[in-house]
Amino acid sequence: MFELSRRLLTEERGQATVPCGPETTLRSRQYISPQVTFVTITKLTAAAEGDTPLIAPVPFKWIMVVSTRQADISDTLYLHFVPLNKVYPGLAINQVGNEAWLPLCDSTGNHSKIGMGYNFGRVLPPTTMYLDIGQEAGGAAGVQITFALSDEMEYWNLVNQA
Repeated sequence: MFELSRRLLTEERGQATVPCGPETTLRSRQYISPQVTFVTITKLTAAAEGDTPLIAPVPFKWIMVVSTRQADISDTLYLHFVPLNKVYPGLAINQVGNEAWLPLCDSTGNHSKIGMGYNFGRVLPPTTMYLDIGQEAGGAAGVQITFALSDEMEYWNLVNQA
């Protein structure tokens, strides 16, 4: 293919003896990057917020928090697949014990959420999930959380950030 492109470009310019394009004797290893999609949500209030939509635009097998802005390590974060219709009167997520969610935060609140995630047993279709986001440490509106989603990568290992 390289040689055909080189020949066509050379003939097109009327320079049959002067090759154009990259040197065909050089070779590089082919690298195919896994498909990873990034989705960022912004929390609009300065209080705990329930049922914040997280729209997964592609099929995915795993989801992981990869970046946070203005989020404290003591803030809570929970993922669920249907709206829970919970209303939080203040900064904290008030658990009652029967919540159908997956935590994306350390139970002690002493670790970053970056690297927290789930690897599901099968690929999930594009869907809307929901987040309940606490702001236990206080702060202002505008907390941003970025998630990575993929159905290509099988495993990740992130050292716990104490």
